[in-house]
Amino acid sequence: MLHTPQPNLAVEQQSPARAGTDRPLSQGIGHKNILLGMSSSQPADVALRAATDLANQFDAHLHVRQIVDSSTPRSAGEETLAVLKTRVEPFLNQTGKHGTISVLPYANHFDNREMGTAVTLLEEAQGTHASLIILGAHRSDNG
Repeated sequence: MLHTPQPNLAVEQQSPARAGTDRPLSQGIGHKNILLGMSSSQPADVALRAATDLANQFDAHLHVRQIVDSSTPRSAGEETLAVLKTRVEPFLNQTGKHGTISVLPYANHFDNREMGTAVTLLEEAQGTHASLIILGAHRSDNG
């Protein structure tokens, strides 16, 4: 039996600023944006499904990003983008949600790929005004 990992989605907990309010999360956050960090893995497909469901539920825009090594040739980046669009667009079309799909290199000054990817995603979250960041489960080659 194949076990498909589920995305690790954090549930909002009451913060001191929200304590005592019975207002749902969907109110008061203005225009809603969800940022999804994608890869070519099966867990990323599970995260994509969860992200489109949440975008639909909260009437949010979905911004999908795949981060690549900064030394990736432009032609390879364009191919990665074409594959990413093929995977993502059916989900967006099915829900009728607005979204953006991009492949981005992480900054050259990072020697560590994980750090470069994380910082690039955080910069994208700030740039898209994301209320939520979703990532699929990731396991390094070292286990």
